[in-house]
Amino acid sequence: MQTLVIGGSGFIGVNLVNELLKSEKKIYIYDKVNDKKSKLSLLNITLIEGDLKDIKKLENIIKEYQIERIIHLASSLIPSSNEQDLELEMENVVNPTIKLINSLERLKIKEFIYFSSGGTVYGDYKENGIYKEIDSLNPINYYGWTKVLLENYIKLSSKSNNFNYLIIRPSNPYGMSINQLKHQGIIPIFIKKLVNNEKIEIWGDGSVIRDFITIEDLCRLSSNLILNKTIKNEVFNIGSGRGVSIKKIIEMIEEITNKKFEIIYKDSRLEDSKKMILDIQKIQKIQKIDLITLKEGITYIYETCVKESTLKYEK
Repeated sequence: MQTLVIGGSGFIGVNLVNELLKSEKKIYIYDKVNDKKSKLSLLNITLIEGDLKDIKKLENIIKEYQIERIIHLASSLIPSSNEQDLELEMENVVNPTIKLINSLERLKIKEFIYFSSGGTVYGDYKENGIYKEIDSLNPINYYGWTKVLLENYIKLSSKSNNFNYLIIRPSNPYGMSINQLKHQGIIPIFIKKLVNNEKIEIWGDGSVIRDFITIEDLCRLSSNLILNKTIKNEVFNIGSGRGVSIKKIIEMIEEITNKKFEIIYKDSRLEDSKKMILDIQKIQKIQKIDLITLKEGITYIYETCVKESTLKYEK
């Protein structure tokens, strides 16, 4: 099936495409950034530079390459984004996505896969912090709100526009892009600062609890869902199913690296959930969840960051 990945040059996109290429060959990326220096350009893939707002160009691409499946990863917001950021997101991502969804039947798109945010769509209303796919969605920041908005529109439009959808709600992915130029998530950011003898900043006292998953595991599990022909019109949480505090993450990194952080504590933020853990029983029923442990993930990233630092200073 011909697949177009919108926003595919980002952290999740690059790694997801790399995983999908193990099973599928006809994959195209449509994004503002066309990084030809990236290892992605060496893969069997077509990179198309374009803006999601340019619906006419996007439709022409879909027709030209006979696209049947769209994977949507585009977003410019983060949990701390403000009202001005929201206005831009509505103009650049949300409204164009709605226009695209309204055109799916005419464009003969069979599948629409949307990457939402398991870490922000549920909100912060459960004492135990564990959320299932069927739980109410009560986001407490603009990022989560836009994700819920598009989730609901996708569900509403799927029948009238004759397409099947898959909504994926990842927890907190961390790791490195396959081009090893970008790091994402607090774990690699903290480790890189530790290697470079830089201070780290913590919002609050470090007691907030999050569900962490490596980018490799997220993309492997997501790819399995996307390529499973029996899955139609479903929503899945993807995470570890376990909660770990930021304080504990810091302790683990210090133990593994035998180094100590210098920490700057800042006031906690209203837009951050106190406890967020994804219930993953639904995905566990259809595929084996054999995840990289936190210790393994931290160790690998630390060793890679040390190597990168050594190479940087040798040049």
